[in-house]
Amino acid sequence: MKNYLNIKTKENKSTLRSFSLFTLILIINIAGCKPREEAPEYPLQPEFMAAMYFQEGTWWVYEDTASGASDSAVVTSDTRVYVDEYNRDVLQSKRETFQYTIEHPALGRRDRITGESTCERGESGKRCGFAIHTREDISSDWTYLYFYPPAAGTRSEAPSGMFVTITEILPVVQIAGQEFHNVIEIHDPMNSVESGLETYYLIAQGTGIIQKRILQPGGEWQVWELARWNVVQ
Repeated sequence: MKNYLNIKTKENKSTLRSFSLFTLILIINIAGCKPREEAPEYPLQPEFMAAMYFQEGTWWVYEDTASGASDSAVVTSDTRVYVDEYNRDVLQSKRETFQYTIEHPALGRRDRITGESTCERGESGKRCGFAIHTREDISSDWTYLYFYPPAAGTRSEAPSGMFVTITEILPVVQIAGQEFHNVIEIHDPMNSVESGLETYYLIAQGTGIIQKRILQPGGEWQVWELARWNVVQ
């Protein structure tokens, strides 16, 4: 009888230890099953999109103010998505980006415009959106076209080593019989995407580039102005 009691006591103690270990594991698992927090999303700002994002079906026709020659640009495809950003396999944020393709029928050239909402601190302070213009046949060359928020003096270094700068925000600009407000003027000292020549752009929200001034080797300025357009956003 004594031996029987000893055996039962040992079994009870073993069962109790097993039960306690199981309970501890269960508590740890329940504590670890907290709802996972959603990664923050960083959308593109509406003002930035109005200036730089255009959908398929958009087209522009420009005219040389001196010769009357014309050039056209057509948006043939576009995408707008959120990109997941990870740090050590942990999702940190979702950043909105866009990309669209512009074809120049007269030049037989295709360009790509990309934009993103990542806030970063550059030489002239914080910017929370920028767009890059790239030629698809010269993928290593590109130029900044826009920064957000726009401010005179904002600049960024291009692959050429020179700085692309927002030189001025013009209250009103009249082109093609229409007034454009709060127009951004951008200076690219060496426009590698289009000509390799010093270029000034005027960009208007809801329309895009409304004027390009290109310094020719002889010292004169070639001016292309928007004549007709159809914008899809």
